[in-house]
Amino acid sequence: MSDEMNKETLDEFILKIRGKSHGNRWVLEPKFQGLYVRYGDRFINKHLHKDVLDIANVTVEEEYRRTGVFTALITRLRRTYPEMSLYVENASSELKPLLVRMGFIEVPYDSFFMKGDDLKL
Repeated sequence: MSDEMNKETLDEFILKIRGKSHGNRWVLEPKFQGLYVRYGDRFINKHLHKDVLDIANVTVEEEYRRTGVFTALITRLRRTYPEMSLYVENASSELKPLLVRMGFIEVPYDSFFMKGDDLKL
Protein backbone atom coordinates (compact mmCIF):
# COMPACT_ATOMS: atom_id res chain seq x y z
CA MET A 1 0.00 0.00 0.00
CA SER A 2 1.42 3.43 -0.92
CA ASP A 3 2.00 6.24 1.54
CA GLU A 4 -0.71 8.29 -0.14
CA MET A 5 -3.28 5.60 0.53
CA ASN A 6 -2.47 5.87 4.25
CA LYS A 7 -2.88 9.66 4.33
CA GLU A 8 -6.02 11.62 4.98
CA THR A 9 -6.97 14.77 3.14
CA LEU A 10 -6.56 17.99 5.10
CA ASP A 11 -10.33 18.28 5.49
CA GLU A 12 -10.65 14.69 6.74
CA PHE A 13 -7.96 15.38 9.35
CA ILE A 14 -9.63 18.61 10.50
CA LEU A 15 -13.10 17.09 10.71
CA LYS A 16 -11.84 14.04 12.60
CA ILE A 17 -9.76 15.84 15.19
CA ARG A 18 -11.28 19.28 15.57
CA GLY A 19 -12.61 19.98 19.03
CA LYS A 20 -11.76 16.49 20.26
CA SER A 21 -8.01 16.28 20.70
CA HIS A 22 -4.60 17.38 19.51
CA GLY A 23 -2.70 15.80 16.68
CA ASN A 24 -0.39 16.10 13.74
CA ARG A 25 -0.15 14.47 10.35
CA TRP A 26 1.12 14.64 6.81
CA VAL A 27 -2.06 15.23 4.79
CA LEU A 28 -3.08 15.17 1.16
CA GLU A 29 -3.96 18.41 -0.59
CA PRO A 30 -4.22 18.93 -4.37
CA LYS A 31 -1.15 20.59 -5.92
CA PHE A 32 0.92 20.03 -2.77
CA GLN A 33 3.80 17.58 -2.71
CA GLY A 34 3.78 17.66 1.07
CA LEU A 35 1.66 19.32 3.75
CA TYR A 36 2.33 18.69 7.44
CA VAL A 37 -0.13 20.15 9.93
CA ARG A 38 -0.81 20.14 13.65
CA TYR A 39 -4.06 20.85 15.44
CA GLY A 40 -4.65 21.92 19.02
CA ASP A 41 -3.94 24.77 21.41
CA ARG A 42 -1.10 27.26 21.01
CA PHE A 43 0.31 30.03 23.20
CA ILE A 44 0.75 33.24 21.20
CA ASN A 45 2.09 36.34 22.94
CA LYS A 46 1.32 34.84 26.38
CA HIS A 47 -2.29 34.06 25.44
CA LEU A 48 -3.70 30.55 25.01
CA HIS A 49 -5.57 30.08 21.75
CA LYS A 50 -7.70 26.99 21.19
CA ASP A 51 -8.82 25.55 17.85
CA VAL A 52 -5.58 26.32 16.00
CA LEU A 53 -4.40 24.67 12.80
CA ASP A 54 -0.62 24.90 12.57
CA ILE A 55 0.74 24.72 9.03
CA ALA A 56 4.18 23.39 9.82
CA ASN A 57 5.69 22.19 6.54
CA VAL A 58 4.60 22.98 2.99
CA THR A 59 5.95 21.88 -0.36
CA VAL A 60 3.96 22.92 -3.41
CA GLU A 61 4.40 20.78 -6.52
CA GLU A 62 6.99 22.41 -8.81
CA GLU A 63 4.58 23.24 -11.63
CA TYR A 64 2.23 25.08 -9.24
CA ARG A 65 4.79 27.22 -7.38
CA ARG A 66 4.19 30.97 -7.54
CA THR A 67 0.68 30.44 -8.91
CA GLY A 68 -1.36 31.31 -5.81
CA VAL A 69 -1.84 27.75 -4.58
CA PHE A 70 -0.84 28.56 -0.99
CA THR A 71 -3.04 31.69 -0.98
CA ALA A 72 -5.94 29.58 -2.25
CA LEU A 73 -5.36 27.06 0.54
CA ILE A 74 -5.45 29.75 3.24
CA THR A 75 -8.53 31.35 1.67
CA ARG A 76 -10.32 27.99 1.50
CA LEU A 77 -9.47 27.18 5.11
CA ARG A 78 -10.74 30.57 6.30
CA ARG A 79 -13.98 30.24 4.35
CA THR A 80 -14.60 26.62 5.34
CA TYR A 81 -13.53 26.95 9.00
CA PRO A 82 -13.86 30.70 9.74
CA GLU A 83 -13.67 30.37 13.52
CA MET A 84 -10.51 28.22 13.45
CA SER A 85 -7.25 30.11 13.98
CA LEU A 86 -4.27 29.53 11.70
CA TYR A 87 -0.58 29.48 12.54
CA VAL A 88 2.10 29.34 9.85
CA GLU A 89 5.40 28.11 11.21
CA ASN A 90 8.81 29.39 10.07
CA ALA A 91 7.57 31.34 7.06
CA SER A 92 10.07 32.09 4.30
CA SER A 93 11.01 35.72 3.66
CA GLU A 94 9.16 35.41 0.34
CA LEU A 95 5.94 34.36 2.10
CA LYS A 96 5.99 36.94 4.93
CA PRO A 97 4.55 39.93 2.97
CA LEU A 98 1.71 37.75 1.63
CA LEU A 99 0.79 36.56 5.12
CA VAL A 100 0.72 40.13 6.44
CA ARG A 101 -1.49 41.25 3.52
CA MET A 102 -3.89 38.41 4.33
CA GLY A 103 -4.21 39.61 7.93
CA PHE A 104 -1.73 37.40 9.78
CA ILE A 105 0.36 38.96 12.54
CA GLU A 106 4.03 38.12 12.89
CA VAL A 107 4.95 36.30 16.08
CA PRO A 108 8.35 35.00 17.29
CA TYR A 109 10.44 32.56 15.27
CA ASP A 110 9.46 33.79 11.79
CA SER A 111 5.94 32.52 12.34
CA PHE A 112 2.56 34.09 11.69
CA PHE A 113 -0.82 33.83 13.40
CA MET A 114 -4.39 34.66 12.43
CA LYS A 115 -7.16 34.42 14.97
CA GLY A 116 -10.43 32.99 13.70
CA ASP A 117 -12.65 35.39 11.72
CA ASP A 118 -9.79 37.84 10.99
CA LEU A 119 -9.07 37.12 7.32
CA LYS A 120 -8.57 40.05 4.94
CA LEU A 121 -9.28 39.03 1.35
